[in-house]
Amino acid sequence: MVWYIDEIPDYILTSGYAYLLYRIRRSNDPYFSTPFYVFFVTTGIGGIVSVYTHTLAARIIYYPDTAFIYTLLFIISHIGALSSTLGKAIIIMHRYLVFSNADLVENRWSKKTCRRLICLQFVVPLLTSVPLLFFGYSYQTIDGQTAIYSLSEQGILIMKVFNGSVYAVYSVFSILLVTLTGRGLIRLSRLVEGPTRKIILEQQRSMFIVVMACSLSHLVKALHQFAWGLSSLLGPAELTNKIWPFVQARHNVNFTRQIQGPCTSYGDNFCFLSHDIMVHLFFHSILLIAISFWYR
Repeated sequence: MVWYIDEIPDYILTSGYAYLLYRIRRSNDPYFSTPFYVFFVTTGIGGIVSVYTHTLAARIIYYPDTAFIYTLLFIISHIGALSSTLGKAIIIMHRYLVFSNADLVENRWSKKTCRRLICLQFVVPLLTSVPLLFFGYSYQTIDGQTAIYSLSEQGILIMKVFNGSVYAVYSVFSILLVTLTGRGLIRLSRLVEGPTRKIILEQQRSMFIVVMACSLSHLVKALHQFAWGLSSLLGPAELTNKIWPFVQARHNVNFTRQIQGPCTSYGDNFCFLSHDIMVHLFFHSILLIAISFWYR
């Protein structure tokens, strides 16, 4: 039972993230009411809800009489994860619109437009979560009792295909707009005149770095989803032979992984755990870039 070791960063940083969102919403500074921070908060709420509900679904044993709770947690987790993805896409689009004009005005959208986009951010995930009600379950036996293992295999495969498609669209969209926004920043930096304009440009440059960091952090999650989907479609043995040549796999009754590197001196479990921790810390190091600019 060492699963909690690599989840400690999740709990600590997610709690810190929640406190950050609380302070932003409680601030009287009108700057924190601009569209960027409005969607920064709604996107953060979606991400936090997704983390906690997924943990509750994965770490608690559910039986057939509590299956509705298990399904509800998966629905909420799906809504949170997808709303977070849509929110980051909206943030990237807003930053692109800010840099599309030389005046660099933050309030490109009215409050009415922001409310509509927030509704879109949460209504679309809600509608796409309806099929989860009909997927059914896979079961396992624990201490002689039938317990829920996961959603049905067919349902999980459908959600993997859907999530992979969403992240593929998000990846193309974010990379394109971040690139165009960066070009706009370079173009505007050559046209800036006067000390006031330079101060505004420096502020916008920091905002661009924050948006780019948020985009990159979500692309890491997108890669995880792609790998997750491919592992289901190809199977573990075929997947490792195709895209992970330095892992030699033998797939018969039990799936055995042979991992190369110094960690093998301590066993396969140590290799797996150390890699898991490394990926977690890499993701959170990117997230801390955004927090550091907030502190600045």
